[in-house]
Amino acid sequence: KFSSPQNAGVPDHIYFKDGHTILIEFKAPNKKPSKLQLKHIERIQQQHIHVYVVDSVDKGKDIFNAYSK
Repeated sequence: KFSSPQNAGVPDHIYFKDGHTILIEFKAPNKKPSKLQLKHIERIQQQHIHVYVVDSVDKGKDIFNAYSK
């Protein structure tokens, strides 16, 4: 779990796999990211970094496992 006390709204998990950087924001089922989170996600994606918003651990695992060399 990633924490950035001085920068609220950043995705809460960062993973590294086979040369890929993957950021995942986990939300409760049927919850949406806040406006601040969406702003950070857009800014990160503009840097060609993969950011996902998921509402279950299984979806997060599926995304992580999809990455390989």
